[in-house]
Amino acid sequence: MLLLIVSPLILIGWFGTATLARQQQQQREQLQQLFAGRLRDLSSNLRPIAQRYETDLGDQLREAKRDLNRLAELRRSTPTVR
Repeated sequence: MLLLIVSPLILIGWFGTATLARQQQQQREQLQQLFAGRLRDLSSNLRPIAQRYETDLGDQLREAKRDLNRLAELRRSTPTVR
């Protein structure tokens, strides 16, 4: 009699924990996908900004032509260089 009562309860508990573990795993995977998508969005938004800084700084460095005074002024006046 005890076996008829306890074994279904054990099976219900085991299936419940297995279901809960699967749901948690699915939620983790969904969260990872969400974060990965968000990072891709941020990357695509930041890439043009970084390229613009690279171009501007490259132009300014070419104009300075290794002149120490101009390079020092560039360091003082350009926040990107600081």
